[in-house]
Amino acid sequence: MNQHEPRPKLAETLQAPVELDEHATKFWDEHAPKLKKLGLLSEIDLHLLVMAAQWWSVHVRALAELKESITQVSEANGKVARAEIGVAKTAFNAVRAIMQEFGIGPGSRTKVTAHPEEEDDDPAGKFFGYPRKPGAKRFLA
Repeated sequence: MNQHEPRPKLAETLQAPVELDEHATKFWDEHAPKLKKLGLLSEIDLHLLVMAAQWWSVHVRALAELKESITQVSEANGKVARAEIGVAKTAFNAVRAIMQEFGIGPGSRTKVTAHPEEEDDDPAGKFFGYPRKPGAKRFLA
């Protein structure tokens, strides 16, 4: 474990950036609060989550284009896979790679030790003054 790991300030505002479309905003609204609650979303990580949200939107839109058919007929090659399959796969891999940085996924979770923000419902802790430590410690396996 890196004892000298930087500890950036946790994100305060979780309002979805205006440049996100409806699919990306839905992704943001679902994941940002959960990551913050686990202490995994710092203010310097917000752009990374924006990129994941944007790639998620590309993935969803590419899959929507494939609802009718996953193949098309070309004069040169006959029946071939549509280009949207490659777009969806590329976008999915980008989202997965970014979200693994946050410890999302069974294999990635083992590399993150989360310290969730806890509600202060311990009156003895308030009285005796022992603090709770929110945030997360990340380390490389």
